[in-house]
Amino acid sequence: MGEADKPTGGKARDEVAAFLADPYADQSPGLQRLLFSLRDRPAAGKLVLVEIEAGRRWQLARLGGRGKPVERLEPVFDDLREAERHVFRLRMDLGMGEGA
Repeated sequence: MGEADKPTGGKARDEVAAFLADPYADQSPGLQRLLFSLRDRPAAGKLVLVEIEAGRRWQLARLGGRGKPVERLEPVFDDLREAERHVFRLRMDLGMGEGA
């Protein structure tokens, strides 16, 4: 993501609030760019969700990288929307939304 494409200030807060309100709602171009920057990372160390019971339960996990195991973390979720929000918040807290 180029410097000109990064969400800033109140606009970034609006995009974060929009995602947290409904992770599956239509997304503005700015929110799409933010989500792409959060998801477009090297696999090693990336936070993901692992489906542990088809359509019913998901667990936070960290990818180990090529040839390394996935590390399952806490918590486990019964609500996929809440799980998506949790991963989003963690990625934002790690600074991954800043083009890091």
